Amino acid sequence: MSSSSQEANKKLHGRQKDAPMNSTLCNYSLGNKMTKHPTNISPLLIVTILLLLCALPLAASASMSVSYENNAGLFAKIKKAQTLIDEAHGRRSNLSEAAVLLDEVVIAGKDFVPAYIEMSRVVLSGGYLVNYEFRGGTLELAYKLLMEAIKINPEYGGTYVLLGHVYSMAGQLPAATVALEKAALLGTDNPWLNNNTAYILYSKRQYTAATKINGVRLD
Repeated sequence: MSSSSQEANKKLHGRQKDAPMNSTLCNYSLGNKMTKHPTNISPLLIVTILLLLCALPLAASASMSVSYENNAGLFAKIKKAQTLIDEAHGRRSNLSEAAVLLDEVVIAGKDFVPAYIEMSRVVLSGGYLVNYEFRGGTLELAYKLLMEAIKINPEYGGTYVLLGHVYSMAGQLPAATVALEKAALLGTDNPWLNNNTAYILYSKRQYTAATKINGVRLD
């Protein structure tokens, strides 16, 4: 880790409680990033998320080489939930249906990391306002779900792609960079790895580098 990243660690409030000790990201938290908007997330989503988190003490640590796609039944529900989230466009009915599916996945397989990633997306979609603004508590809850996913399986690259996005939305670009570098190191076919990396570069006014990664301007 570079000296600049180490210095960023010190500025980002130290070690996150209960974060995996073998991850560089354990040194980051969302700090004091809060929006001025009140929490206004569907009660059903809140209940489902709490059920997910309460189930975690019973979950065994996942194998580093686990392939979640091999469980066709659960993965089919994940894919359906992904589609519902992608097509939600603010519709609570889509997000609620996705949350129910993800809850079913966790009940059937408590170490199924993609369920926690997609639930984090449900939270982000449900809490999004406009122009990268979120309702209060949205980023914090999404972050908590992703850190729980990392506790289950710290070697799953897809988790770090969305974690990088959450850090970016919280204005913590050094932490976002570390998360996305971790995703690239572990390997993932998530197309948002390049998009999120380009967003960070663009935020730093490194336009040429951003364009090389994504092929298009982000403005």
